[in-house]
Amino acid sequence: MLGSSRQRSLDSRRPRLLPRRTRRRGLIAFLGALCAALLATTLLSATASAGGRQAPAEKPQAPAVTAKSTAAAGKTVGYFTNWGVYQRNYHVKNIETSGSADKLTHINYAFGNVQGGKC
Repeated sequence: MLGSSRQRSLDSRRPRLLPRRTRRRGLIAFLGALCAALLATTLLSATASAGGRQAPAEKPQAPAVTAKSTAAAGKTVGYFTNWGVYQRNYHVKNIETSGSADKLTHINYAFGNVQGGKC
C-alpha cells in the first residue's frame, strides 16, 4: 500500500502531456490555419494593388497578321495525335488546309502511320 500512495504522489508532480495523436492534430490544424492566412493575405494584397490601376482609355490596335508571318527564331513544333482523327475528325491534311502548317517548322506525329512519305 505504501508503494501505491507514493506512486500517486509522484504522478501528481509530473505535468500531464497530451497524447501524441492530439498534439499532431493540433499542429496540423495550426499549420492549415497558417497556410490559409498566408493565402488570404497574398490574394488580398494582389487585388488591392490591382484595384489602384486604371484601365487604358483606348485598346491599342494589334498589327495585322499575314499568312506568311516570320517564323520564330527557333523551332515551332506541332504535336499531332493519331487519335484526334476519331474524336474530332481532324486529319493530317487539315493542318495544311487550315493554314497551321505555315506557322510550324516541324510536326511531331504521335504514333503516325506514315507510308511512302504520305499520311
